[in-house]
Amino acid sequence: MPEPVIDVPETLDAGRYRIEGVIGKGGTAAVFRALDTRINVHRAIKMLQPKAAASASFRERFKAEAHAQAGLKHPNVLMVHDAVDDAQGVYLVMELAEKDSLEERVQTTGPLSPLEVVDVGIAIGGALAAAHAAGVIHRDIKPANILVDRYGVPKLADFGIARDMSRSGLTQTGVVMGTWAFMPPEQRVDSSQTDARSDIYAFGVTLYSLLEKKDPSLLHNPESWPAAFAVVPPAIAHVIQRAIRFNPEDRYADMQEMLSDLNKVRRALLRADETVPPEPAPPEPAPPRPSTALLVGGAAAGLMSMIFAVTVLAGALWRLLPSPEPTGPTGEPPATVAAPATVADPETPVAAPETPVAAPTVAAPTATAPTATAAPATSTAAPATPVTAPATPKTPATASATSTPPKTPATIRVIDVAGTPEAAAGTTAPPPATASRSTGRLAVRTIPSEAAVLLQGRLLTRQGGSYELPVGSHTIELRSASGETTRLAVFIKGSGTVEICYNFDTNASCTP
Repeated sequence: MPEPVIDVPETLDAGRYRIEGVIGKGGTAAVFRALDTRINVHRAIKMLQPKAAASASFRERFKAEAHAQAGLKHPNVLMVHDAVDDAQGVYLVMELAEKDSLEERVQTTGPLSPLEVVDVGIAIGGALAAAHAAGVIHRDIKPANILVDRYGVPKLADFGIARDMSRSGLTQTGVVMGTWAFMPPEQRVDSSQTDARSDIYAFGVTLYSLLEKKDPSLLHNPESWPAAFAVVPPAIAHVIQRAIRFNPEDRYADMQEMLSDLNKVRRALLRADETVPPEPAPPEPAPPRPSTALLVGGAAAGLMSMIFAVTVLAGALWRLLPSPEPTGPTGEPPATVAAPATVADPETPVAAPETPVAAPTVAAPTATAPTATAAPATSTAAPATPVTAPATPKTPATASATSTPPKTPATIRVIDVAGTPEAAAGTTAPPPATASRSTGRLAVRTIPSEAAVLLQGRLLTRQGGSYELPVGSHTIELRSASGETTRLAVFIKGSGTVEICYNFDTNASCTP
């Protein structure tokens, strides 16, 4: 099929919007990237092509899309800022989602992880719940119509064939509209007979297509389900299979019921991802290892033994040389010093000789090192028996060369996603070289400022200008001072700070 030829204007709305390129195109409309020169903000402009704009039914449907999408105030619905019908054509001015659609992401990088799929399901499911509450049935839910903005927030787009339950006459009886692979059975027969459960069917098929790179039309036949769901986590498979039942009465009654199950699956996935090692059994007592101070003391003792041996050898050589007999202070030969007795126990006191004996100078031992027994340096005769070295005292492995008290062990803080913080008391943090952070930081800015930040209904406390959250995907709730609330999906990393910015006045993301 040849590519449709489209007309690309240079500007729109008397020069306010400067067209910078084509984002997408179809048989009836094209989407342009444009700069709003009045406020210097980029927008997406969806414009009917001249042939479609000449049709009264197309123009009416286009206005219905603007009416349906602009009336939904939800952070996961792509915002419509304006609808224009002038001499240049009929077009919608919309929020620009700067990243690819989820369909393009799956084709480029592969299927999403189960937790990512559940997070997308909770975000877009909330958008669908808001649409259904407003009486709007989308009728074309698929990955190509879920866009991602610059902050990673998924946005539901393209309400071109949406059915507004408060309006009638736009869909004729017996007309089939939508994307075949994602259509529920009733929509394949008559698009006018759709309701919220029809969107639930297409939403279930969409979640499956984000998990598996397979033809989603296979799900039309329940006999293919065992093979189709072979590698899908059972908890997610249960939710999807209930959403895509053939009879609408067998599906979820509404999106709120499906969202409840998706939140349960998310909590189960997070619990399964927690890698808390079991408490080890008490180890067998091991012989104490010498501390650094003890090793240094031992080396010093060895050096002194060598000095003593050299001294004894020098004395023996000196005796072989002729020399006058030494005399004491009174002219008499000095008394002979007896060799020390064998030391069997270092704690047994050794009687000191009657005549003082000069001992070699020994460095002062450290606080925890045992004091070495000094041997006489001026003894003129070798000991009669070998001197038994004192037994090494048993010193605990944690002995330190200084008297500094040990530091208190660090603890790892575990955040319960259900809303209750718990501390894993006594859990020692791994060494810094191999530690992996289990939490990250989230910085939040809102317009107006001072909005409350909640996670699973629990008010978060700001610490140092940001919030601490577990690593992984979360859906946070922002609540303004006037009571407005919005929910945003964020992904927390173990390093750096994730920044988000939300403007309650425009119901859109802003620059942090």
